[in-house]
Amino acid sequence: MGFGILFAIFVFIGNLLLVNGQFPASCVGTVSSGVCCPNNCNAASGRGTCTTITNKANSQWSNGDSTIKDLLSGATFDEKDSRVRWPTEIFTQVCVCNDPYFGPDCSDCKFGRTGPDCLITSTVTRPNFRKLSSDKQTRVVNAIKNAKYSSNKPWAVVLTEPKRGSSSKVTMQTVTSYDLFVYLHHMAAREGIKNCKVKLDNNTIDFAHEGPTFLTWHRYYLLLFERELQNVTGDSSFALPYWDWETRTGKEIFTNSLFGMLSPGMLQENVQIGGSDWKTACDDIVRNPNVSCVKSRESCNLQQPNVTLWRKVKDDSSPRPFEIHEALNQSVFDNQVEGKWNKASTGFRNILEGFVGLSCNKSTLQTNRDDVGNLNGTHEFLHNKVHIYFGGHLGNVPSASNDPIFFLHHANIDRMFEMWLNKYPQSLSAGYPPVSGAHPGHNRGDWLVPLFPLVTNGEMFARSTKFGYRYESLELEAYETCGPTADPEPPSSTTVLQPAAGLLILVLLVILGVFV
Repeated sequence: MGFGILFAIFVFIGNLLLVNGQFPASCVGTVSSGVCCPNNCNAASGRGTCTTITNKANSQWSNGDSTIKDLLSGATFDEKDSRVRWPTEIFTQVCVCNDPYFGPDCSDCKFGRTGPDCLITSTVTRPNFRKLSSDKQTRVVNAIKNAKYSSNKPWAVVLTEPKRGSSSKVTMQTVTSYDLFVYLHHMAAREGIKNCKVKLDNNTIDFAHEGPTFLTWHRYYLLLFERELQNVTGDSSFALPYWDWETRTGKEIFTNSLFGMLSPGMLQENVQIGGSDWKTACDDIVRNPNVSCVKSRESCNLQQPNVTLWRKVKDDSSPRPFEIHEALNQSVFDNQVEGKWNKASTGFRNILEGFVGLSCNKSTLQTNRDDVGNLNGTHEFLHNKVHIYFGGHLGNVPSASNDPIFFLHHANIDRMFEMWLNKYPQSLSAGYPPVSGAHPGHNRGDWLVPLFPLVTNGEMFARSTKFGYRYESLELEAYETCGPTADPEPPSSTTVLQPAAGLLILVLLVILGVFV
């Protein structure tokens, strides 16, 4: 057997064992040294270098909103926050990979590349789950189940954070591929409960929501999850499907054998996924809505007993198609309001996230303010509305990714992000806003917190094909007028005509042809 074949097999096996995540389990034993450079970053083969990142992390931190920085690094909480100057509270030396390599040890290829030397361009097509065959739908659900219940725990995440003033380091725990993503979403948004809003004087600490990073953070998060499913299935062509909820159809995918039953108006305390009970984690807020902010901020102990998946589905309150069209009509990605980059914006990102009220006549955009001007008004549109519709775990931000439909929902949100990038290509040359002044982790050059390997918002602000995927369709199959106050303008170029409308036009054209 030749050296080239042996090397290819070695790389393939390495890819199966160490693809991506927060930190590889092999770094648990090196926390005390602050070094996470498995396999010496495969430096011998020119793939990467073990690099000190402290100066860059400090530079990013200096660009952040001073109010949020003071809350995170001050005396608000007793523990050191491991998200501060990410990830240097845990590791100060990590692998920096040479192009086109990727991964905690640079053994993998960057998104959109494959082959032993990562020189082959590869693109997968994310399908509409609703239109998959029954066998393919089952295959997707089984892949997610295997990621959840595999005995393999290849990743390590923070278990405890030391007290302020202590010289101690964090302690770590190993997790399965699926629970890794439950943990990451919780860690990014663990202050997202009402009792934290009070403690933080109505300021928001969230590294993934309520600010410019919302779409870029989740784009990278989904890419990492998709690659984990490719690893679990052993199929590099596996693509994460989306659920096109804007059609207001697709309820047939919610069966016990797929994504669990929906029972509007009832609290479901044992939702089954793929015919099995679905255990949850990082979900104190679901079991106790009055949980304290201190308790909510605790890192999840994924070894503790947990409950099964909960839902409390509302009567039909899924997003309306006109809301998507209104969002796509905004040419500005995000904007600053009163010196802040937050949920007061009337740009595309904030409308799609769901913090801007939309009316059928499009005469006004209701920004997220209550009657006295505080930023705690409406939040029940588009992305947010789907979470609220399901309730339970999905209805609470820190615990949301416990529900597997989360990933198909967010793939649809990412698809709409791609529609917008397609409609406004000039935004790519302008670059991701903002450069500085936003919540730490939300600026252009900031690493996405607490995700790893390290990637910036600016890097993720690009067309999906750069990352090796596209969507089955970038057209909206639904359009509605909302009655007498509807916008009289025709659907935008991102829509397709309904079959009945198309048939009517065809008949009219034939009639006109007869009389001409």
